[in-house]
Amino acid sequence: MILALLLAAAGLAGLALALAPGGERLLAAASASRLALWRDTLDLVRDTPLTGLGFEAFQMAYVSYGLLLHVGFQPHSHNLLLEIWLRQGALGLLAVAWLALNVLRLRHSPSWWRPWALASLAVIALHGAVDIPLYGGRGLMVAFIPLALLARGPAGAPLRLARRPGLALAAAAALVAASALLAFTPAGRATVQANLGALAQTRAELARYRWPEWPLQDELRRSGAVNLAPSLARYQAALAENPANAAANRRLGQIELSLGQYAAARQHLETAYAVDPGHRGGRQLLAESYAIAGEVEQAASLLAITDVSLRQIDLRTYWYEHIGEAPRAQGLRQALELAGQPAAHAPAARP
Repeated sequence: MILALLLAAAGLAGLALALAPGGERLLAAASASRLALWRDTLDLVRDTPLTGLGFEAFQMAYVSYGLLLHVGFQPHSHNLLLEIWLRQGALGLLAVAWLALNVLRLRHSPSWWRPWALASLAVIALHGAVDIPLYGGRGLMVAFIPLALLARGPAGAPLRLARRPGLALAAAAALVAASALLAFTPAGRATVQANLGALAQTRAELARYRWPEWPLQDELRRSGAVNLAPSLARYQAALAENPANAAANRRLGQIELSLGQYAAARQHLETAYAVDPGHRGGRQLLAESYAIAGEVEQAASLLAITDVSLRQIDLRTYWYEHIGEAPRAQGLRQALELAGQPAAHAPAARP
């Protein structure tokens, strides 16, 4: 009943906004931006699905490996489950599932606080679909209070629930099966290696990268100021197990573009795109690989279906002019024009 009332209230609020002057445009813009952000976050999560990236890692990882920009501006994904998965990996999601299971077990708790605790949890779940105030901020300190109130008896005594060994055995069996898939299949071992490589690369690069000290992440990679050898070894180990691993191929391709290893980059990026054509960053990187090789039509076909409205191509043209490879920058401009998007100009491209 409480959940139904909350859903009805949310629906009425959305209807009121839609009926307001210009409200339908506001709703459309808000939903479009949220959906794009969530898609991009899922792209980023696929690099480290097992371990996550750690706390407060979203902002720069999102722009560096998702949007392919150089300055962070979005602090989080605006979705509680996505943010937990990105920061804490599969174990974080398992912890959420365990909490949800306990809420279901306690939904008939005799606690006097039960209606209000369930209402609080419903609000957390609904608001968590579009924001993360009780995870990414000080609100975390009060997030567990409703669970504690559910677990209190009518006289304040701890509530004792019947044990269910069957459920515990099923959960243990599922964990064993998942671990076996990761340990005993080539695809599973490749996922582990690619995950560890992406985690090591992200920590190594973003611990050192500061703008404007480094104009772009490419400059940091070329400088030798960051040691990417452990990450490269992990990616190669992943490809030895599964040559089609998208994350390892894409991350290798991005590094190789930065280092001027263009033929190797193209090979890895084509493989990543064949496996995961929906990855926004992967499409842009492959389009760049084609454009700098003079294959402008192929590059344009990819740029035409890739959102580069944040002037990502301006940054890439700046990079090639910065390293003295102006013909490659010109190829990117031509591809952008052929894709029907405004051409980048060198002075405006400087970060």
